[in-house]
Amino acid sequence: MTTFNHARQALPRTTSWRERAACQFEDPELFFPEAETVTAIQIARRFCISSGCPVIKECLNSAMKEEGSAQPKFRYGVWGATGPSDRYKLYLGRERRPS
Repeated sequence: MTTFNHARQALPRTTSWRERAACQFEDPELFFPEAETVTAIQIARRFCISSGCPVIKECLNSAMKEEGSAQPKFRYGVWGATGPSDRYKLYLGRERRPS
């Protein structure tokens, strides 16, 4: 049987960062646990880092954009290897920087 994989590779790929994420086939409960404990957040962070996820920055930027100035209690899940409190601290750091 002849395959034409070379033709597929020649076409430009327009994929979103989510389609390239290391977590795309993992159980969402890993990143959005029912009980957001320190341990649950650490496990999800370790996955992001140890998997060598190629889109950690895009993932984090997406969460930061969506969450805006929300307090940690209104942020949810692990995005870009960061938990809710981490992202809030990053937000505060960005707000305090001079333009």
